[in-house]
Amino acid sequence: DQLLYPFKVLDRVNLFDINVVYDGIGFTSQSIATRLAISKALCSFISSKEVEYLRLAGLLTEDARRKERKQPGKRNARRKYKFRKR
Repeated sequence: DQLLYPFKVLDRVNLFDINVVYDGIGFTSQSIATRLAISKALCSFISSKEVEYLRLAGLLTEDARRKERKQPGKRNARRKYKFRKR
């Protein structure tokens, strides 16, 4: 359903054939990245008005969240070392 969403927004569900090869991370990340790639690829085949529909649907913006780095004096990014009184 995630992968077909750009086509549903433009009402062009059965007009394109897509082959996708996955490598790496989890299923959700792959589907979101593929949805973004499909949306960007569709931009060259559609009008500027339809590109605006994709942008308003949030299909042309990448997820800006990144992994927080490990902090000095802590075990992980937020997890502190276990407190030892003595």
